[in-house]
Amino acid sequence: MLGFFGLESPSCPAHRTVVPEILDSLPPDHPEAIRSRRDLRLINGLMGNYRWIAGRMARLQAEAPDLAWTEIGAGDGVLAQVVSRQRRAQLRVTGIDFAPRPDDWPAHWDWLRGNVFDLLESAPPGGLVASLFLHHFEAEELRTLGQNFDRFSYLLFSEPARYRIHHAQGNLAPALFSETTRHDLHVSIDAGFRDRELAELLGLDDAKWDLRIHRSALGAHRLEARRLSP
Repeated sequence: MLGFFGLESPSCPAHRTVVPEILDSLPPDHPEAIRSRRDLRLINGLMGNYRWIAGRMARLQAEAPDLAWTEIGAGDGVLAQVVSRQRRAQLRVTGIDFAPRPDDWPAHWDWLRGNVFDLLESAPPGGLVASLFLHHFEAEELRTLGQNFDRFSYLLFSEPARYRIHHAQGNLAPALFSETTRHDLHVSIDAGFRDRELAELLGLDDAKWDLRIHRSALGAHRLEARRLSP
């Protein structure tokens, strides 16, 4: 199928396909890796992922001022850059990632470096957020991760939505992105989610969680979950 401007637009698989992305194989200081991480920040911005997460965090924080947050796959620390200076002072966020603590990560926010499967139990109870992170995992890994969610009261996830139109959207401005990013973007969409897939893979039971799931026009699969009172 041809996408916009005559560019090839891959079809979406009926089921998720998770394959390694080029960025994951590059050393952190490789020029292409640096460019791709910059591209990823742009993609997050275009999709509005962190704006959505920060907005929902602010509303929930108003209900529970002492709520602590954890971001998994915190990477370059984009969340801290999106949250206003005043709001950063009020929030407590723990970042978890293999990457070192970003230079501009707020001093009073914690950072745990390592494997999320090993470190999630060390995160403070409260809220859990992630942007373009969970689609990297196979079904069994997502089930394992979801087994550690009992310590959290709120979940905010923004991941790729697996629909053909979003492949076409990804081809709209090829000059904006590196060759690595153009490849990885389509790989990410094929590993993305539809409908209740993410909630079911994580084992989020309707009897325990109030789930809200929607898809944005620019390809974000968004899951918001609030733990129900026992």
